[in-house]
Amino acid sequence: MGLAPPVWDSLGPKWQDLATAWLSAELQLAKSGKATLNLNTLDSAELPSGLQEWAESVLRKKSANIQYATAKNAEEMEDWVSELDVETGEDALQEVWCTSGKVGLNLLLLGMKFWIDCKGPSPQWLQAQATLLHLFREISKAPSL
Repeated sequence: MGLAPPVWDSLGPKWQDLATAWLSAELQLAKSGKATLNLNTLDSAELPSGLQEWAESVLRKKSANIQYATAKNAEEMEDWVSELDVETGEDALQEVWCTSGKVGLNLLLLGMKFWIDCKGPSPQWLQAQATLLHLFREISKAPSL
């Protein structure tokens, strides 16, 4: 997923900042005891279809023979992040997708990785990176966590 060398190094500081902020948010959520996504709640998370499919295959413990780093999935991720209406960590905590675990916040990081693998670090990717970086930092400092 781009969290270890050599991929970590090759993706550069913007990716490293995003991944570091994700890890902090992930740890805070894990400590909170908030329920993780499961097959019953996954559809209501309203994630991009590529991430939904990936999460479902993980939850069903099936290997998915699907290429996720596609232009379609990158475009869906771009649209999803641009439509994200979450200002604070407390706002994020109300979202179904804001959980820890195999199919929690890491889905957002995975979506960004699919996107950069497919299209590279475009200006739109950099804007989405800034949006999610802010989101992850807000989640990390949410008062209720």
